Amino acid sequence: MKKKLTLIFVLAIATVTSYSQPFAKNNHLASLQIGFGGNIYNDYNYHMLIPPMGLQYEVIITDKIGIGNIGIGGYGLFSARIYDYNNAYYTNTRYHITVGARGYYHFALADFMDDPVFNKV
Repeated sequence: MKKKLTLIFVLAIATVTSYSQPFAKNNHLASLQIGFGGNIYNDYNYHMLIPPMGLQYEVIITDKIGIGNIGIGGYGLFSARIYDYNNAYYTNTRYHITVGARGYYHFALADFMDDPVFNKV
């Protein structure tokens, strides 16, 4: 338990102290995601075989418009679960696949940090 809490703390600090570059046209962003599964149906033996995993990709398609940039991208998610009824008579494996497209608007609020009007908010 102590190792898990230490890992969560280190990841939280790494996220808070990270720096990034401003978005610009033709920037490419990708991320890998993993989720925590859980039992949806507690009355039966319904458990996770493969945790939810996903991949996301994005391309910034415009220079700054207004106070941000527009990006488009896609994502894919996959997970698998096993459903056992009475542990011997019936077994069902369910695969969940999700594929989609996304649109993004990234706000560039760093430009407003030196503005005295913004600092009063």
